[in-house]
Amino acid sequence: CAWIACFYARLKNGHKVGEAIRKLLSASIKIHLLDTHPPFQIDGNFGYTSGVNEMLMQSNKGYINILPALPDTWADGSVDGIVARGNFELKIEWEQGKAAAVTILSNNGGTCSVMCKGIKGGDVKVIDSDNREIAVILDADNTKDRISFETEQGNTYRITGFGEGITAEERLAAPANVSVSVSTNGAALTWDAVSGADS
Repeated sequence: CAWIACFYARLKNGHKVGEAIRKLLSASIKIHLLDTHPPFQIDGNFGYTSGVNEMLMQSNKGYINILPALPDTWADGSVDGIVARGNFELKIEWEQGKAAAVTILSNNGGTCSVMCKGIKGGDVKVIDSDNREIAVILDADNTKDRISFETEQGNTYRITGFGEGITAEERLAAPANVSVSVSTNGAALTWDAVSGADS
């Protein structure tokens, strides 16, 4: 279940992440919170926390992706203290499945790039810990909900003003004509590209 939660989080499928977490908590976690797999298997616990982290924030593509795989059942909530690549420490608050505010502590300084549904369609503002509005750069091709801004080491930056983001009607279709060919050298997976998907 922990592996499945991590896989679906990376695939940005919040519904399936939610299913895996429900199954893990109902069938594989004891009252003392250790994973069952007699007597117990700690990587189930570590895997669960990794899956939750991945569904709330991903930073493996050179930018911080906020709430990439939030389950419908986690409509409202917050998380504080997760760390993205670049040593950016995050607090994320969300309501009705959408980001309400993101606070970023820049431990190293440098450019911070953030992707989140609702950036493009909103009135996003970045305010630093000295209450100054920070200039932001929109994604170059203007098709992604992504901004970048410069940070100073030790300063905090609060992002607010998210719009509605991607509606259910705008979600990408599943890839078509998926096929696998297996040879002695390994396996190759191919599919038809989906318009608007990341390369």
